[in-house]
This record gives sequence, C-alpha cells and structure tokens, in this order.
Amino acid sequence: MFGEPSARSQPGRKSLVREYAEAIVVAMLLAFAIRVFVVQAFKIPSGSMIPTLLIGDHILVSKLSYGMVVLDDKPFTQRIDPGIIDGTINPRDNFGPVTVPDGAYFVMGDNRDQSLDSRFWGFVREEKIRGKAFRIYWSWSGQGQMTEWVRWDRFGKAIQ
Repeated sequence: MFGEPSARSQPGRKSLVREYAEAIVVAMLLAFAIRVFVVQAFKIPSGSMIPTLLIGDHILVSKLSYGMVVLDDKPFTQRIDPGIIDGTINPRDNFGPVTVPDGAYFVMGDNRDQSLDSRFWGFVREEKIRGKAFRIYWSWSGQGQMTEWVRWDRFGKAIQ
C-alpha cells in the first residue's frame, strides 16, 4: 500500500497482454519473411522421385539456391519396367528430341517409369520454381503398424 508505486501505475509501462501481442506479431513477421525469402516446407505427394524422395517425405526447399544446375542425375534414377512403350501410345520411353524454350525447364522424376513429368505436361516456367530441395525434416508412411508410420531413418537426411 505504501512505498514504491506498483508497476501498473508507472507511466510508459506496457501491459503484459501488449508485450505478448508484440512478441507474437514479431515472431509471425519473422516466420513469414523466412518462408517467403529463405526456406519453405513441402510434402511429397507422389512416387515420382523414388528412391530419392518417398511418398510422405516432408522437405525443406532453399529459395536462395536459384540458378543451380544439377549436370549428372544417373545415380539417382531408377528404371523398373524393362519394356519399351511405343511413342504413339505413351511418350514415356520415346520422347524427343525437344527444344526447351528460354525461361523454362524440362523436369523428370527419378522414378522415370512411374513419373508424370515434363514428358506428359510440358515445361515448367522459371517463375514457378520455388528453390532447391536440401533436407528431409519429417517422413511419414502412414502404413503398417502405428509404430512403423514414422520413418526415423530419414529424419534430417540431406537431399542430393
């Protein structure tokens, strides 16, 4: 009652609610800036990149890596179906030659036999590319016993 004035009566002192609100707003702005300019998370929905990426992998993509070219992808590709499909039926095995226009990319999955990629839906415009995948931060199969759903061995795995 007597003595020092309470914190509430000190002029210029912020309320606890306001301090928390400011901290939350700053954290959200920082997270938004990081997501927009530095790194973004994505989930792998299909098997187009097997064995490099599996269905259910959650990856981080660096937005600072634009312009990086990957020259040799042979060690990462797989071919399961030894048969050759006639190009008039399906462009999977008999595609090209093709000229990629400026400002566009021709993309193919590692799992060439099971990948719906540029052979089917065309080129990817440069402005649609988000960045370079560099790390798996979570992997979830959703199959088998519940204890087997999480692929612990893939956590933190670097993507080549």
